[in-house]
Amino acid sequence: MKNLFLENKHKDERCIYSQNNFPKGINLAETIVQLYLKLVQMVVITLILVLLIYRKRQYKINALYWLITIFALAELQGLTEILIFMYKVYFLKLPEPSLFRFNELHSIPYSLALFALYLMGEYMSRLRPNPQRLITVSSMWGAYFGLLMYDSFHGFNWNFTPENLVLDSPQYLHEFNTWFNVYQFTIMAFVTLIFWQSYRTSYSEANKRVSLLMFIGVLIYTVVAFEELVESLISFTGTGLLSYKAIYYSITFLVLAYVFVKYPYYVFNVPTYVYRIVLSTREGVFIYGAQIELPFFKNADEASDELLASAISALTQFMEEAADSKGTLRLVELEDRALLVRKEKSLMGMVISQSATRMLSSALGQFVREFNQKFKVSFDNAWDSDSFAGAESIIARCFPFVEAKDIIQTKLKTWKA
Repeated sequence: MKNLFLENKHKDERCIYSQNNFPKGINLAETIVQLYLKLVQMVVITLILVLLIYRKRQYKINALYWLITIFALAELQGLTEILIFMYKVYFLKLPEPSLFRFNELHSIPYSLALFALYLMGEYMSRLRPNPQRLITVSSMWGAYFGLLMYDSFHGFNWNFTPENLVLDSPQYLHEFNTWFNVYQFTIMAFVTLIFWQSYRTSYSEANKRVSLLMFIGVLIYTVVAFEELVESLISFTGTGLLSYKAIYYSITFLVLAYVFVKYPYYVFNVPTYVYRIVLSTREGVFIYGAQIELPFFKNADEASDELLASAISALTQFMEEAADSKGTLRLVELEDRALLVRKEKSLMGMVISQSATRMLSSALGQFVREFNQKFKVSFDNAWDSDSFAGAESIIARCFPFVEAKDIIQTKLKTWKA
């Protein structure tokens, strides 16, 4: 994807440069083919982006902000790459477009999209990013970006003449490209692992099927990223279809497009089990509990949601008074469970899960706010469960990645429609 127009020529040009000769000219027809592949890829990305924005406006799923950001940056990368191509080929009319000084600046928005994807993976599985992993990924990005800036602007006198805009060798042969490929593969391998864990923790047939599709799409991308890394490390380049990596990247985007069109409520699954979602008043009066069926969890019915709401309300009030704090209890972690708590005016939301994640915490906050805005819950009407009809649609929007029975039924009705 990164070296889209020229990657099918890597092998020949590496041999030429090793002999200290001036490179052969790039076949413009092949470059045009690569341009058309990029345009097709951008059409698919645009379709996904428009669809995600529409779903965000229609269903108010806040978790879609992550995917919208990632695909918007991918769109910006594609647009930048095409503008660079048009400028160097049709405006400057360079005889050797591969030597253009700023060929690889288009990779900057793409690298930011990868970083956003990495953070999304962290927040899907954790409350905060792993410090060592965050430092490693940030360092790789810094090395790539610093070397790219030095490579692009070193010796440049801001005179935009064709001679001043040409380097001695194509940028994709330079050191920053190796750093980028290491950075790209590291992130994609991590995200692939997260989506595999999401698939493994899915037990609903519908969610398991769509999680598998997402994993396959991301895996294809990761395999191609690995090939690009190998190419930059050992100067190996695939031939034939292997040289047109845009085709394989496009397969990933087509899989994602199919998923988001076919399953409008789907965002992604968090790779952790969610056992309870409970809503109550701050005084502990039970209002709502998601019907989560965990066939492997034998003790699911030992404590009722009503009892749980009352106990957690009493615990939070005790902790606030004992600590003389104006804040509130937000997280309790056991060895194999985590309790997330969010308060909003008269309401208190609770999630019990295998582990605490940022996505669950954000979704819980959204759920409590939206429920309070729609139903204006007070202590007087908290006892009337009939007054909260339609709560399933709120919880389906806020927790699209949780396999509660009422969420799944709401999604299936939408998918079939």
